[in-house]
Amino acid sequence: MVYQLATTMQLNGWVKNDSDGVQICFNASAPIADSFFEKLKEQAPAQSKIISATLVKVKNSPFTDFRIVIDETNKKGRQVLITPDTAL
Repeated sequence: MVYQLATTMQLNGWVKNDSDGVQICFNASAPIADSFFEKLKEQAPAQSKIISATLVKVKNSPFTDFRIVIDETNKKGRQVLITPDTAL
């Protein structure tokens, strides 16, 4: 769902799902970022449980596309057995 929405909105960045939850980093103007954030919360999959959601402005990064990131250096030793985008 995250990947599909981001690519539909032509955003560049990444999504990662780890033991701390879903993390998303992308480039967008403030109005587009707000729209993406609201759509994510409105269209969240039925099996998801949003405990908290925060939109934070960070330094612009040179992304060329939107991708799903797999963290190979899982320092906590825990794994999440669900894809970041269950709609795939």
